[in-house]
Amino acid sequence: MEENQREESTISLKDIFSVIFSQKWILLIVLIAVTVAGTAGIYFGSNVKDKTYNVSFVLTLPGSDEYSVNYQYPDGTVFRYSDMVSLSTLKKVKESSEDFSGVDVDAMAKKGDILISREISETKTGTGNSSFESMYTISAKARCFKSFDVARMFMQALAYTPGYYLSQMKIDYSYTTIAENASDYVSTVTVLKQQLDDLLEHYEDLIESYGNNFVVDGEKTLQSYMRNLSTYIETNSELDNLITRANIGGYLKNESCISDFESRLKQAEKDLQDAQTTLNKMLSGTASDQPSSLTAIQTQSDLVNEFTRKVEYLKNYLANAKFENGTDSSSQDYTDYSNAKAAYEKDLNAGIASVGRFTDELQKVTSTIYKKSEAVSFTSTNIISIVGGKSIIWSFAVSLVAGLVLSFIIAYAVGAAKLTKSRKLKAQQTVAADAQPFETEVVAQAAVTDAEDNKKDKKSAEKDEK
Repeated sequence: MEENQREESTISLKDIFSVIFSQKWILLIVLIAVTVAGTAGIYFGSNVKDKTYNVSFVLTLPGSDEYSVNYQYPDGTVFRYSDMVSLSTLKKVKESSEDFSGVDVDAMAKKGDILISREISETKTGTGNSSFESMYTISAKARCFKSFDVARMFMQALAYTPGYYLSQMKIDYSYTTIAENASDYVSTVTVLKQQLDDLLEHYEDLIESYGNNFVVDGEKTLQSYMRNLSTYIETNSELDNLITRANIGGYLKNESCISDFESRLKQAEKDLQDAQTTLNKMLSGTASDQPSSLTAIQTQSDLVNEFTRKVEYLKNYLANAKFENGTDSSSQDYTDYSNAKAAYEKDLNAGIASVGRFTDELQKVTSTIYKKSEAVSFTSTNIISIVGGKSIIWSFAVSLVAGLVLSFIIAYAVGAAKLTKSRKLKAQQTVAADAQPFETEVVAQAAVTDAEDNKKDKKSAEKDEK
């Protein structure tokens, strides 16, 4: 026993590892289980709350001032880069694809799990001037997405939202409503002419920003589109003729405009009377203390003639009022008026269609230009990067170390328990083996003693018989 105690007190590392590796299957099973469970738990579990996805990119927008916080779209709408992560933008991006159905944008915005920042870098040019580049970074918590791929697609879509707005931006079509609501045909045509002038001005602004030779579609340049519009305005008298025909024919749009023409006639007659009175005074030399110059008289005379024509046109319109209210619908004049008005409206609709085509064409041109001019350049080829949290390699390494330690402890505990049990059993067997010779000797001695006693008893019995 003393020797066994002495051996246990002097156990070496070799003995320890012998015990551990005697339980190699337990060691291997525990090591694999702890490593796999630990890696999964760290990387996919507790690690998610600390991990953030970042997308960094340079955004170039047409006409943008790279040193300004705010950007104004060509249609006048103000854009702020913080709008890219606003709740309304998040909802629009979510609705754009079924892949984003699991993204809780309301919680994302409420908890502040998504942010955007901008960094402006200044570069000195060779001429001593400064150029600026704006880099944007969108950061979102990994817990907001069910997978890395969904996060990348969602955040990439956010970066493209300004360009998407530009590609969908509409030209102002309010001229159509104004033209339709105009009280007379002359006002309608005037609105159409103004729309053409606005389109031409828009082309001039585009050329100033992007140059004559900016290729819009195939080989057709921006200059070509503007030239087509300019040629139509200069050579096509379609709209001017419509104004003249409306005044001569006296075509009323409908019965409701008659009262408006009556009011305008009264005002025109008054203006004509005042202008004629002033002209008479100028001719008689009583208009002022100083005699009027020939230029002033000529100007006043032109004004009188203008008001005279206006009164005549208005009277001509009102002369056709009986056709609009149906009081003279059976006469030949009514038939002639109706046919002429129908022909006029047909030509007017053709003019409206022409203006509409040029407006749609500019819509296509601007959409293409803004789409080509807008650019999103991501700083990483993988688009998205991971910040914070633990990588899968780190998670595996930590889990492996923990697995080794735990498996060694368990293997040693099991091996030591088995070894102790084995030693106790061996000790019991040794004690039993040591005790067996003594017991044999005792039995033999007892047998000798019994034999001697029997011999004595036999002698005593023989004496008694004698």
